[in-house]
Amino acid sequence: MDVTGIELSLAMPRTCTVCPHPHRDDIDRRLLDGAPLRNIAKQFSLSSASLFRHNKHISKVLSNARQEAEILRADGLMDTT
Repeated sequence: MDVTGIELSLAMPRTCTVCPHPHRDDIDRRLLDGAPLRNIAKQFSLSSASLFRHNKHISKVLSNARQEAEILRADGLMDTT
């Protein structure tokens, strides 16, 4: 506890158990399709909580992919001039 009486956690952040999963592409596809977390968790022996946390990673990956696609598109437009 700190001086205010609030319990502080010094635990390390959790490592994502989904990112290194051998079936990550299938899991991501099911998440993007909107399948219920509990169904995906059961199929791939994961927890619903880990899938919930992993959703943040999918958003980052999709954002990065979108940026890369825009760069490639812009490069293609510049090459035609």
